[in-house]
Order: sequence, then structure tokens, then C-alpha cells
Amino acid sequence: QPCYVLDRRNPRGKKVVRVKAWIDKESNGPLVAEAYDRDNKRIKEFSLGGSSFKKINGQWQLKKMKISSPREDSETVMEFDLPQEN
Repeated sequence: QPCYVLDRRNPRGKKVVRVKAWIDKESNGPLVAEAYDRDNKRIKEFSLGGSSFKKINGQWQLKKMKISSPREDSETVMEFDLPQEN
């Protein structure tokens, strides 16, 4: 999947000081984003891996997103109802 990779640093951040994101070149939507702490340890990951995208009425729609926290060993999956095509 062709992507742009963005790497943003905020040394004054309280918890998150760096965010790295992979942006899909076709839809301009994020595929994965990772948040890092001051020790450069990943504290959150937002992932669209395994999700499905669908173009409805000219706009890309997301079906599912996963948010994980390695430190807490937790994971949340959000699923969205897609609108009907006109």
C-alpha cells in the first residue's frame, strides 16, 4: 500500500512527545498512527489494519479501527455503520 510517513515531535508534550503516522496515498486517510513517550516507547497504536474501506458517494468510509495500549495490554475495536450508497 503506497503511503506517506509523517513523523511529528513535540518535546514539550506531557505524555506523548512523538507521533508517527502512515497515510494512504490514494484516500489520504490514516492507516496506522503510533504515539511515543519521552523514552521513545510506544504507548498507543491506532490501526486500520484488517479494516475495510469503501468509497460511498465519492468519499472514503471506514468500517473498523483498532486502538491498542501496549503498556496496559489493552485493545479497543471500534466498528462503524456505513451509510447506504445513493
